[in-house]
Amino acid sequence: MKKLSLLAFALLLIGSASATTINSHEVAIDLETSTVNVRMDISEMSSSAFYYTTSFPVTGGFTATADGKQLECEREDLPPGSYITCDTERKNLTINMEYTTEGLVTQREGVNIFRYSQAIQRPTDSYSLKVLLPQGSGLVESSNVSLPVISPESGVSGTDGQRIHVTWNSDPGLGQRSFQAIFNGSGEEESREDDGIGLVWIFPILVVSMLFAGLYVLFRSREDIEFVYQELSEDEADVLDTVRENDNSMLQKDIVDESEYSKAKISSVISELEEKGIVKKSKEGRSNKISISRKYRY
Repeated sequence: MKKLSLLAFALLLIGSASATTINSHEVAIDLETSTVNVRMDISEMSSSAFYYTTSFPVTGGFTATADGKQLECEREDLPPGSYITCDTERKNLTINMEYTTEGLVTQREGVNIFRYSQAIQRPTDSYSLKVLLPQGSGLVESSNVSLPVISPESGVSGTDGQRIHVTWNSDPGLGQRSFQAIFNGSGEEESREDDGIGLVWIFPILVVSMLFAGLYVLFRSREDIEFVYQELSEDEADVLDTVRENDNSMLQKDIVDESEYSKAKISSVISELEEKGIVKKSKEGRSNKISISRKYRY
């Protein structure tokens, strides 16, 4: 995992050198077709190639144009997404990309969760992300789920008369940005399914419902671990993985022995994880015992 992270980081550094400034970076995602559209207005290109890292793997239909002219591009799949390299001739240009992907939506607690992360690698004046929900879908009530329905809260929901969308606009700094929207299907579909259920199924359904209700109460307080990882630095994720691989608990001195970081670095990272409530630290002998908080275990 560490080697992949270092390789990804190296690629990001290459990408960051390819343009001085991005005037605007716009991403539009259609969840019904799993299509991603990217538009970037770029100035001061310092090389003859354009680099871009997608947040999810490109599975098909990739096209790229610069001011309407088709670009010759190469793609390398590098978890969690794909690394795109396109040859360009101009230094100031507008690039449009379109591709299909997968993994944009997961399910939890009976709802659909859209998550997207964006690495801002180069100075960018403005960034926007717009996600269009599938036909018949709607945002869930915040009281029905334990996670934020829209995150960051600056996201604004709206509709084109047929489908609901959520849009985030920001003046971003460099770094990773994460977005989330939780939605469900249409009420009509659910009601049609209910009409077809006979009375003979009521008792089994009640039993199953009670079982899932119990599981829901048990796990509701736990944060979604995948989403938490998106908010961690590489150092924090490495230390957390080390502890997790040792039954979620180990001595701090053993973490130092198993990692490539210094004693001081490990102490600093653990303090950051403890401040975020992800790990707990307790005294044990001449060292500290580091344990992952229960809601972050799996």
